[in-house]
Amino acid sequence: MVSIAGMLQHYRQAFDDHQAKVLAEATVQIEADLRPAAVLCEVKTNITSHEVREFMETFERVRPQLARDEKLDPADVHPLFFGYRASPETRGLIADRGGWLAFPKGMIVPG
Repeated sequence: MVSIAGMLQHYRQAFDDHQAKVLAEATVQIEADLRPAAVLCEVKTNITSHEVREFMETFERVRPQLARDEKLDPADVHPLFFGYRASPETRGLIADRGGWLAFPKGMIVPG
């Protein structure tokens, strides 16, 4: 597994000493806060509310077993939807169910 510090190491060359120190301190804090997680993903061009409901039913059935198999807290197993379009109603449903929604140009993570 590549650490965040390892991934950011080559970027530090572009920063002055103060910026590099701030980046290093932030990286250490992020790595200290990280814990293992699992993500189950549904990928569609156009995500509908019906698809969200169906996927979330499946997700809720498999979440406990996946958490046991991977030795994770069930709260560390997350549903992710990736697509190009989702109506405001669909976005709200995903957020209400605790899911994450990703678009090619950004991500909506509730809470």
